[in-house]
Amino acid sequence: MGVTLRLTNYDRLFNNLSTSKIIVNDFNYYNHTEMETVQKVIFTVYNSDIMDVIPTCDCGATTGGFMLNKICPHCNTEVLDPNENKAPVLWLKSLLPNVKMINLTYYNMLKRLLDSRHIDYVRWMVDYKYNPPVQLHNWIYGVKDILGERSYTNFINKQEDILIYLINNSHFKDQNKNDKLKQLLHIWKHHHEDVLTNVAPLINKKLFVMEKTNKGKYIDLTVSLAIDTVVSWIKAASDMDMKDRYKDRVMGVGISKLAELASEYEEAHLGKKPGVFRKHVYAARSHFTFRGVITPIVGPHRYNEIHLPWSIAVTAMRPHILNKLDKLGYTYKQANRMLYESVKVYNPVIATIMDDMIKDCQYPGMEFPGIPIIGLRNPGLLRGSTEAFTVSVIKKDPTDMCIGFPILSIKSMNGDWKNGYVMR
Repeated sequence: MGVTLRLTNYDRLFNNLSTSKIIVNDFNYYNHTEMETVQKVIFTVYNSDIMDVIPTCDCGATTGGFMLNKICPHCNTEVLDPNENKAPVLWLKSLLPNVKMINLTYYNMLKRLLDSRHIDYVRWMVDYKYNPPVQLHNWIYGVKDILGERSYTNFINKQEDILIYLINNSHFKDQNKNDKLKQLLHIWKHHHEDVLTNVAPLINKKLFVMEKTNKGKYIDLTVSLAIDTVVSWIKAASDMDMKDRYKDRVMGVGISKLAELASEYEEAHLGKKPGVFRKHVYAARSHFTFRGVITPIVGPHRYNEIHLPWSIAVTAMRPHILNKLDKLGYTYKQANRMLYESVKVYNPVIATIMDDMIKDCQYPGMEFPGIPIIGLRNPGLLRGSTEAFTVSVIKKDPTDMCIGFPILSIKSMNGDWKNGYVMR
């Protein structure tokens, strides 16, 4: 069975959470004490360079390990271990009857397909006051005709019609974009309960930090998106005289800011090269692996053979070499010392062992003897970036630190030239 991605159902997540949950709509905008409590549950305040790991409630009034899992009388939230409590605490409910909250991931998926550099077209659809001074693409006027009035409610109610129009519009004839729009339409039709929910989460306050120092307060600017959204939401929920049109705009702008916040966090901390996924999931360094600069193999060679440099071979094959040295009568201490001294220096005994290892690796179906390995160009997501290779040669010159790579396999690995001959 395959593994596929699916949108997080916010309703299901909300109902299954055993930790504290606070509904933003329940606060009173005109109550100063309640608004102070809101700020305490939006971001975490640190008064020193030390990260506090003492169990605490959301408002910080009740702390200590002896109070763990008890309810704070001030904010009515559970005292939890900060290292374990990463679930959303603040939740937003719809401001209008019969109008649901759109999934933030779905919102960003559509936004990325429609976005240009200077305008957010999804924001344009849901916010009638959003009119940046740029020229709009012609296709957006067809969307305007479908919407009638630009509003969040109309955007939700006419979502299927909008997607069908975009799929058939010549501006989105690019196969990649067109296929993704069709996927969004499929999600809208067949996973409606995941796209539209009764609640939407705000990122846990542990990810928003304010640091108090002797010179002042320092805060991540992205938290302003969260604060603006929550305050505007509470004000709209508290104002009984506010017209539905204005509440609709608060919902559209608020969801747009939350989606922007989620997107910024994803790009800064999760995705891209320095992100968590790249570091610890699909590009992590594993046991019995090595990494190095590659250069093309000079002379006749096979498309699936690799020539390993001496230092990499000695360190990557250490357990196997130790096993061979043990059989030759070396003690573990002698063998380990030999390996240590031979990382940067040629050793005829180790060279013979590695040559024998290559000769011994002649398996059925192999064209030539060699040690089978997996060659991977991190992050290994594109077709051809992971291939099976065979180590057929161990270079005997310790000063040659580059991996000899077959020239016919360079393109699939997306290797590039540097200084005329080196590829990475």
